[in-house]
Amino acid sequence: MKKLLSILLAMCLMLAMCAVATAEAPIFAGGAGTEADPWQIATAEQLMALSATVNDGSAQGYPGQYFALTEDIDLAGVEWQPIGHMDLENMSNYSCMFFGTFDGQGHTISNVTFNSDYPVCGAGVIGMNLGEVKNLTVENVQIRCTDTYSMAIGGIVGYNMGAVHDVTLKGTNDIAGVNATGGICGGSTGTTWNCTVEDVTIHVLGDNDFSDGRIIQCDVAECGGLIIGGSFGGTIDNCTAKGTIIAEGNEPVGLGGIAGCLEMMDSVTNCTAEVEIISQQGGHAIGGLCGYSGTHSVGDIALATEGVVTTVYPGVIDNCAVTVKMNVPGATHVGGLVGTGLYYYGEETAFKISSCTVNGEIIGAVTPGAVAGRAENSVIESCEANVTLDGEALTDVIGTTDKMYESGDQGEEADDSSQAAMQLLEDVRGTYTALFPVITDPEYDQYWFEPCAAVVGEDMAADVAQMLKDACNGTIYGQDAIDAFGDGSNGAQFDCLFINGVDQITFDGATISGTLEGNAVFSHEYAYVGPLSLGGMMEGSLYETRDEDAGEFRYFFMMPDTPATTYHLEFRYGSDIDALTQYAEGPYAYWLAAGFPVDADEAMIENVITLFCEENLAEMAAEEPAA
Repeated sequence: MKKLLSILLAMCLMLAMCAVATAEAPIFAGGAGTEADPWQIATAEQLMALSATVNDGSAQGYPGQYFALTEDIDLAGVEWQPIGHMDLENMSNYSCMFFGTFDGQGHTISNVTFNSDYPVCGAGVIGMNLGEVKNLTVENVQIRCTDTYSMAIGGIVGYNMGAVHDVTLKGTNDIAGVNATGGICGGSTGTTWNCTVEDVTIHVLGDNDFSDGRIIQCDVAECGGLIIGGSFGGTIDNCTAKGTIIAEGNEPVGLGGIAGCLEMMDSVTNCTAEVEIISQQGGHAIGGLCGYSGTHSVGDIALATEGVVTTVYPGVIDNCAVTVKMNVPGATHVGGLVGTGLYYYGEETAFKISSCTVNGEIIGAVTPGAVAGRAENSVIESCEANVTLDGEALTDVIGTTDKMYESGDQGEEADDSSQAAMQLLEDVRGTYTALFPVITDPEYDQYWFEPCAAVVGEDMAADVAQMLKDACNGTIYGQDAIDAFGDGSNGAQFDCLFINGVDQITFDGATISGTLEGNAVFSHEYAYVGPLSLGGMMEGSLYETRDEDAGEFRYFFMMPDTPATTYHLEFRYGSDIDALTQYAEGPYAYWLAAGFPVDADEAMIENVITLFCEENLAEMAAEEPAA
C-alpha cells in the first residue's frame, strides 16, 4: 500500500482543483449529465465510450456529472478497458480518473475480462474512482494483472478514493494481482458500505523474502481481501463476503476475509465474511476479517502539534462475524479475526474489537490467536471465538508472536523519536515533589541573590529575585487564573505545584504513580504517543495510559528535562490533549508542574536556582550587562 499512500495528498489537491468538464459528452442514450437528468447508458458501446473519454482525458473525468445505467450490459467478447486509471508516467495528470457519479440503478454489468502484463494502477469496471459508484451489480469478472508494479486490482473498482456503496459482485469471479487485490475494490482510501460479494476467488501473486529476520510491509504479494484488497483510511460498514483467497507465492502479507489491510481506517462495522485462505508457503498478517488493521495506539484524543489539531483513534472493529478456514503452514501474525497491527512511524497501530464472533479452523500457523495474532496496545471485549488449531481447540485469544509486523514506510526519525521518548522515562526515574516550595525557602535566598546580582547589580538583585519567585509561585490555574490574569492588568503567575490531589509523583520507567501524604492516588503504565507543543513555545513528549480509570492522569506531557541536565522536571498531566497544549486558556491554563527529586542535596538546589535565574534573565543580560 505504500505506493498508494505516496499519491494521497496529490489526489486531495486534485479534488479541490477540478472544474466541471468542458469537453462534449459522447453519444449516450440520453440525459444531460445532471443529478435530475443523468447521462443514460444502455449499451456496451456507450459504456465503452464512457471509458474511452475518461481514459484519454478529453472529459477531464466528468467532475460533477451523473451517469445511470438503464439496461443490463453484457461485455462478453469486449476488450474491456477500466473507466479511469492512474497515469504512472505522469502522476500529476488527474484528467484520466473518474470524478462523476455512476448509478447502476439496480442493473447488471456482466462478463468483464481484463488482463495486463504491464504496470497498472486501477483495474476493474471502474479503474480510478474519485466520485461515487452505487446501486450496481457486476457478474462474472475475470481480471489478471501480473506485473510486479501493478496495484489496486478490483472486481468493480480498482482504486476508490470516493464512495462505493450498494454494489454486488456475483457469479463466477476470478481476480488476480500483486498488490491490493479485492472483490469490490482493490485499493481504497474512501468509504464503502452495503456491499456484497457472493463468490470470488482472489489470487495474490508474487514472492517475498524475509530471511533477514524482519517482516516488513512491501509492494509484492501484499493485501488480498474479498471486499477490499488494501485500504488506508475511511470506513467500511454492512458488507458481506464469501469466497477464497489464494496466495500463489512465498510469504505473502495481508490476507483477510473483508480486507487484507484495513490500516488507519476509523471503523469496520456490521460486516460478515465466510472465507477460505490458502497460503502454502508461509505468510504474515492473516485474519478471518482482515490481515492487519488499527490506527494510532492512543484513544479518542485531539493531538495538537505545531498548532494543528488532528483527531486520532484506535481502529474500531464492531459487530462483525467471520467463518474462516485457513491453511497457512508456517505463517505468523495470524488471528481468527485480525492478524496484527502495524509498526508504523514509531508505534504499533491499535484496534478495538467488540461484539464480534469468529468460528474457524487454522492449519499450520505459528502461535496464532483465536481473535488476534498480535494486539499490542489494543482492546478485545465481548467477543466469541470458536477456533481450532490443527484440530485442537485454540484457547489463546491473542497469539504470542514475538516480532512486529513493520511498515515499509518506517522512518528512522520517527523511530528515533519514539526511542528517545521512552528513554526519557528511564532517565527521570525517581520520586519528585513540587520544586518551588523547596527552592523558595528563605534559607536559600543567597543562591537567588548571586545570579541575579550578576545581571542587574546588587541594588536590584533582591527585588528581581523576588519577582522570579513570585512568577512561579501561583496557587490558581484554569478558569480562576484566566479570570485573574487574562486581561493582563494583574500581571501573571504560573502555578507550578502538583494538582489533582498528589504531593509526590514517582517515575519508574513506563509506570508513573502519585501519592498524597504517602497514600496511593494513581498508578498507571504509559506508552509514547508522539511529540506535542505547549503554546508553540515548548516542545515535549506525550504519553498515554490505556487504564480506563485514569481520569485526569490519562496523559502525561513531559518536557525533555532530567535531573542530570536541568536538575528538575517540567510536565503536565490531564484528560484533555488540546487543553494540555495551551498555557493561557482551558482547564490547565497558567499551570506547569515543576518536579524536584525528594533526595536532592543542597548542591542540586543551588544548581537549579542558578539555572532558573540565568535562563530567565538571559535576555536582560544580553541587553544590559551588569556594571
